[in-house]
Amino acid sequence: MIFYFTATGNGLDISNRLAQSLDDETRNMVGEMKTDCSYEIKEGERVGIVSPTYFYGLPLIVEEFIRKMKFSNTPYLYMVLSFGTTPGQAMIRAEKLFSECGYKLNGKLTVTMPENYILMFDPPTEAEAKRILSSAYQRVESFASAIKGSEDVDMSVPPTLFQKITGVIARPMYTHGRGTGRFYVDRTCTGCGRCVKVCPSKAIELIDRIPTWTKSKCLRCTACINRCPFKALQFGRSTRKRGRYVNPNVKFEE
Repeated sequence: MIFYFTATGNGLDISNRLAQSLDDETRNMVGEMKTDCSYEIKEGERVGIVSPTYFYGLPLIVEEFIRKMKFSNTPYLYMVLSFGTTPGQAMIRAEKLFSECGYKLNGKLTVTMPENYILMFDPPTEAEAKRILSSAYQRVESFASAIKGSEDVDMSVPPTLFQKITGVIARPMYTHGRGTGRFYVDRTCTGCGRCVKVCPSKAIELIDRIPTWTKSKCLRCTACINRCPFKALQFGRSTRKRGRYVNPNVKFEE
């Protein structure tokens, strides 16, 4: 089993490629969180966790899933963390969380994917995204081949001293921040409701056909703003002139 969290498709893309290489199945964490997250597996069966990196750590929903998941036998557990700029301390934090939950992390991979956090960064051009994805696919394939033997594999990038220091500052900004007050829609909004459907936090509702943020916090996954077909969602002034990013090689269920 390969459990993934995705907002703009990078995690789904990685999971699909791992599943193809390992003859495995993928499961969306958002849907799995609606269950008791208990799974019947064979001893040593491969279980993968695919997640983006948020502010030098994991998205809160991924942390919640890891704490909640239970297996009938001991898995061969591996994690793939995607990132746009740096993974920072994310893998170290993840490994500590797994240990606290009684699991050993056997396989570790960090892989660069196209940047999607357009609240702060410009997304890549189409050509840049194609180049980044091509390199990422090679790295994912190498990792898949390496873990087929169920040996411990570490293909993660360790954080620098600077990243360790800045991570101490950046992580609380995510865990205690994530406010929705600066999100809004402009006049190009048609009230299609796509943003409501794709929000894993269920923080958006259509009120009089206008997307309205009804929760004070969300995951800050950027699914709503990147996947709006009309680029009608904005975040303060920072996104008005920025492009959007959705992985070109995946199809979403919604």
